[in-house]
Parts: sequence; structure tokens; C-alpha cells
Amino acid sequence: MTTALEGSRTELKQHNLEKQPTSDQANSKYQRNRIRELNSELEIKDNKYEALSDELSFIQNQVEATQIRIENLIDDKRKYEDLKKVKGFQTLNNIPILNNECPTCGREYSDHSVELECSDDLMSLEESLDFIKNQINTFKSVLHSYTTQLEIKTLELKNLEKEIDRYAEDISRLKQEEYSDNDVPSEEYLREKIRLENLIKDYDEAVVKIADFRNELDKLHTQYIELIRLRRGFPEHGFSLNDKEKLNALETQVVNYLSEFGFSSFDPELLKISRDSYLPTREGFDLGFDTSASDGIRVIWSYLISLFSLREAFKTNHPGILIFDEPRQQEANKLSFSGLLRGASKASGTGQIIFATSEEEDVLKEALDDCKYTLLSFSPAEGKILRKLKPS
Repeated sequence: MTTALEGSRTELKQHNLEKQPTSDQANSKYQRNRIRELNSELEIKDNKYEALSDELSFIQNQVEATQIRIENLIDDKRKYEDLKKVKGFQTLNNIPILNNECPTCGREYSDHSVELECSDDLMSLEESLDFIKNQINTFKSVLHSYTTQLEIKTLELKNLEKEIDRYAEDISRLKQEEYSDNDVPSEEYLREKIRLENLIKDYDEAVVKIADFRNELDKLHTQYIELIRLRRGFPEHGFSLNDKEKLNALETQVVNYLSEFGFSSFDPELLKISRDSYLPTREGFDLGFDTSASDGIRVIWSYLISLFSLREAFKTNHPGILIFDEPRQQEANKLSFSGLLRGASKASGTGQIIFATSEEEDVLKEALDDCKYTLLSFSPAEGKILRKLKPS
């Protein structure tokens, strides 16, 4: 673009340096020479137009032929898919027609129009179907290429038509000027000057736009390089070493708590933490169908307390508070409930675990013997523990 701009400026400079013919004889000679030049250029353009028209016609024929070929291949593909579906029906097994056996005389026949030797390498039904699909993709690519060429050549032909019309107009104007008043400046001279000036203006605007596009591309390229750098820093398979350690520790904690709470539906060691949902699973499946209702509650207890206990070791986003509301009412036996209380007491080092339960105080104190805890008792006469504050 810059080279074209400089060339146009040079051409305009040379055009301005040309002297207008002063005498009638000189002016007529200039016009005749210019007419001969334009006629020569017009002849070249006409020849190019004919060649381009022939090429455009050829490409159009190729487009139509390729479209017909694709339609035939799609029809063949449908037929092979139907044949594959028919051969897949169990009820049609051992039918003579599918075994290339004549149902009348029982003689075998060939699917091919020529007799083939046993050594001939024939494609199977699946191979034939894959071949047709590949052919469709190939011809679609060929069609896209021809269509692109057709659009380009059509645009070239339209531009060439405009150039031919412009040359014809210039020739006609020069012939008229040859018999007009020669005291006025040559219209051809002025039109060429204006054309060059407009062309330079268009080039200038194009250079500015290209510079703007280049700046935008440079910004996008810088962002792309930064994204590539960040992507290379991502851990393989989406997990960093710290992530793996965190999930392994969570898995170990959950298994330990399950053993402590009396989990019995299966060996707790078989439980794993899913790397997709981060929930407890067995052999990749949810635990809903593998555990009893009471063991399902134990899994929830173990999982919640494990998440709570790992928040300090791995600096997780856990809020540091865990609340159980009447956990004994969820079909848990006394032994499991005691294990839950003791496990919660051990885990609540720097956070707070709250139990709301209607168990007797003696039962709670016995379960939490030698454990650190705070016990707050509320009389049933006082009503609900959580209630509206009375206005002062």
C-alpha cells in the first residue's frame, strides 16, 4: 500500500510538470498520441476480458458438476446407511438374499458386474461407507475452492468492465477535443490530475486504516501471548500438586471418620473423592444406592467435618463454622452419635461446631468425656432457642 501511494504521488508530480500544449498543432498531436495509447490499452483490456469470461464460464461449469457429484455421493451414502441398518436387524439373519444366495435355485451370485478373483481386495460395507463420507468432505472442499474462485473472478470481471468503459469514454472525449476550442486547458489533462489526486487520497485513508488495524492486532497479539503464558502455568489435567494433596487428605479424613462413626455398608477404604464433583463416590458412582439411610447420614457427617478440619491445613475458603441440628434424629445409634461428638470436638480447634440436640445432659457429658466443649442448657419452659428479641 505504501509503495502504491508513493508511486501515485510520483506519477502526479510528473503529470504536473508536463506542459500544456500551446499551439493547435501541438495539441492535436498530443491528443492523437493519447488516443493511440488508449486504443492500445483498450485492445489489451478487451482481450483480457474475453479470456476472463472464458475462465469464469469454465469455473461455473466446474461448480455445477461438483454440486451434482456431491448430491450423488450423498444419495449413495444414504443407501449404504440403509443397507447397514438392514444388515443390523437380527430378524433378517440367515436370509438368502443377505447371503448372496438365490432364493429360487440356491446358487450363489456376486454383487459385482464383473467376476472377481478370491484374491481381490474388496471393501467391506463399513469401509465403503467411510470412503463415501471422505469423498463427500473432499468434494465439499473442492466446491468451496471453486466458489471462492468464482466470486474473485466475477469481481475482477466487473472491475475490468469499468476500466473498459472508462477507456472508451476517454477516447470519445479526446476525439471531441480534437475539434474543439484549443484555448481552454485539456479536459483529459485535468481529469487525469483529478483522478491521481483522488487515488492518493484513497491511499492515504487506507494507510491510516491499516495502521489502526495493525495497532489493534498488536494489542490482540500481546493479549494472546499473555494468555498462552498463563495457560502454560496451568496444572496438567486441571489439578495442581496442592490440589491433589488437598483431595487426598480429604479422602483420608472422610475414610477415618466413617470408621470412627461405625459405617458398615461396605469397606470405607473403597470410598473415593470424585475429581469432577469433589463428592464421595464408590467406583465412580454416587453412594445413594450402595448405603443404608443411617450410613448415608454418616457419610454426610464425615464429609462435613473433614471439610471443616482441612480448612486450616490447606487455607480453604471454609467459613470456620459448622452447625448440626438434631443429628440423633437422623436414624443414628448412640455409638455413632458419640463418635460424631468426639470427632467434632477434635476438629473444632480454631473454628466453631454447634450442636442443637434434645439429648440428655448426662448422655452428652459421657460421650464427651475428656473432650473440650461448651455445654449450654435451655429449659423447655423457655420455648425455642431461636426466637424474636423482645423490644427493650
